[in-house]
Amino acid sequence: MSAGKKEKIFEGVMRLAREGADLRLVTVQQIADAAGIGKGTLYEYFSSREEIIAATLMYAVDAELERVRAEFDDGATFDAGLRCLCELSVRCAGDSAVGMQFLLAGAQTQADHSLCRFFAESEKKVSELLVRLVRRAADEGLAPADIDEAYAVFALRAAFTGCCSAARAGETDAPALVRRLVLAALRG
Repeated sequence: MSAGKKEKIFEGVMRLAREGADLRLVTVQQIADAAGIGKGTLYEYFSSREEIIAATLMYAVDAELERVRAEFDDGATFDAGLRCLCELSVRCAGDSAVGMQFLLAGAQTQADHSLCRFFAESEKKVSELLVRLVRRAADEGLAPADIDEAYAVFALRAAFTGCCSAARAGETDAPALVRRLVLAALRG
């Protein structure tokens, strides 16, 4: 499959989700229409609607994680990394209805556990970023050099959950609140 056609299909499914379509009920014809390609073309590459939705979910998550990792790598400081991960948390909170749509529709029929394996790998990527953030804090003297990384990662996860909640509640400076919370946790 050409990368261009794949992206058109994935973008079409994501557009349907953003527009409020119930992905558990969306038809292959609706996906084809949203992608601007023929229904038969979809079946050249995917065997079912569920496979299309699962592939779209994996594509979207992988693209977002790659974008965040590149942005994280560009910012060499703790604050730049923290801001990058806070923004990811806020985006995920803002798109939670769309994300839930994908999870429900994709999990509905994945008998081969490919989504479970994919999410386990994605979780590892996020954990690696969090460990790197903890190490940046230690390198910059914002956390003890001998910090318990497992505890610090747990604290960061809690802080990012708080960032999502603050953003949903309309807090305009959620990253600043998260920074204070994280630094207090990292200092013990």
